[in-house]
Amino acid sequence: MVRISFIVALTILSTQAVAQVNRYVVYLTDKSGTPYSVTAPGTFLSERAIQRRVNQNIEIVTSDLPVDPDYTAGVAAIGAEVFFSSKWFNALIIQAESSIVGAIGDLSYVSGIEQIAPGEKRAKGSRKTRKTTAARRMNIVNTRQLNQIGLNNLHDEGYRGQGIRMAFFDSGFRGVDTATPFSHIFDSDRMIYTFNAVENHNEVFQSDDHGTETFSTVSAFSDNEYTGAAYEAEFMLFLTEDTGSEYRIEEFNWLVAIEKADSAGADIVSSSLGYNTFNDAAMNYTPEDMDGNTAVVTRAADLAAQKGILVVTSSGNEANDPNWRIITAPADADSVISVGMVDAAGNLGSGSSGGPTADGRIKPEVMALGVSTSIIRDNGSTGTNSGTSFSAPLIAGFAACIWQSKPTLTNMQLRDTILSISTRAATPDNQFGYGIPQYGAIITSIDDLAPEDNLILYPNPLSGNILRIEGDKVDFTQCFVAILDSRGAVVDAMNYSQIKDRNSLEINTQRMKSGTYLVELRFASFSRHFKIIKY
Repeated sequence: MVRISFIVALTILSTQAVAQVNRYVVYLTDKSGTPYSVTAPGTFLSERAIQRRVNQNIEIVTSDLPVDPDYTAGVAAIGAEVFFSSKWFNALIIQAESSIVGAIGDLSYVSGIEQIAPGEKRAKGSRKTRKTTAARRMNIVNTRQLNQIGLNNLHDEGYRGQGIRMAFFDSGFRGVDTATPFSHIFDSDRMIYTFNAVENHNEVFQSDDHGTETFSTVSAFSDNEYTGAAYEAEFMLFLTEDTGSEYRIEEFNWLVAIEKADSAGADIVSSSLGYNTFNDAAMNYTPEDMDGNTAVVTRAADLAAQKGILVVTSSGNEANDPNWRIITAPADADSVISVGMVDAAGNLGSGSSGGPTADGRIKPEVMALGVSTSIIRDNGSTGTNSGTSFSAPLIAGFAACIWQSKPTLTNMQLRDTILSISTRAATPDNQFGYGIPQYGAIITSIDDLAPEDNLILYPNPLSGNILRIEGDKVDFTQCFVAILDSRGAVVDAMNYSQIKDRNSLEINTQRMKSGTYLVELRFASFSRHFKIIKY
């Protein structure tokens, strides 16, 4: 009898193991059968998203096309529940019993499958709400964080983010829909879109108040009490972070969110999240992985930049962690603005993560107040909080005001402009980056910003060996050119003084293999960066 009971028990345990439901990412091989076309982008991108690409001379490419719906249906037919798809990664995020994973992997159009979280996706309303913080009142609490980077001057000139669409990624925005300092957003219909990627619905005003506080530094407004960095902008809120656990699924939530933000026409994404280690150690990154090309969110952030979005992210609070110290993903991406923190006197904030990246690049890009930053709590009261989570949105709001003032800038020109008007622009380092942006000290007028240079780089992608750069308002005899590979290593560097045409360059790329490269152009008063692909 004991033997039979033991066998029955093993059978039950075996059945339970087979029936284990987990979450996976399924990578697909191609989009060859897709019903969508780059010649008809209106079927998968908003008019605003299309216009952003037109304004910045960005081509609509295969990565913009949705996943082939037949592939999605085929995976679902095996028994998987498909939650999301990723255009940029050509992938599906699914929930499935472990027993059918092999059958999914055997599909001819599946190139790989990876577990990204154990267990089932959280159901709607499953996340607990934290206790509300007690009210605390202060008067005109946030002038120092505005004045430190010159937002007071931008506001005085009428630049408060109007017309710029900003997306925020965080763990919850509890109270934003009820607290008075946010009511002006709803009264003027500027809450454009919300999405909860953790539970797969549109309710984000729940669960946690970290997003409320980071968002408030940009969006909140209360007469004689609080002024957000870009409080007249349009807003989209995405709940991507599950505070109950830490698995790779959150990176894919972030990926899904930024694709949705792109499609809905976001100009700027502000993310106060960072990833390095997880509950499952097998998913952990190492400091050597912070190379700009490894982490899921890092690759997603750079892809968003290729679509014309300015991505602003916290550098991280790991400087005092002896096992890590440096920035976390996606701050290691090469096309974002990662933000460290300082105190009101401009001193480095304790814990502020710096660089270099694993491939030797300077991080963070810039700094803002992250020590006792003034915020709005979920009950509408004012208070303070600290961390790079609060310095990053200040720079995102600053960027929105600058972009409102100079709408013809590309996202990378805007990034370069912000770096160029920072206090350490001439001598950047791996603690402060390029320093604290200062509009009103280093720059006293919008007209003093980097000039419209009309720089054009072509052909891109490059199939031959001659890369041409033209700009009728620049002098290439005063230009230093550096070409870096995807790891940040310098492939070629040169100064130009003896050229026939001062307004154009031809660069021979014969020594460059196929791949992605960064072309950096340095002039006396500004610099520009371009990504190119060589076939």
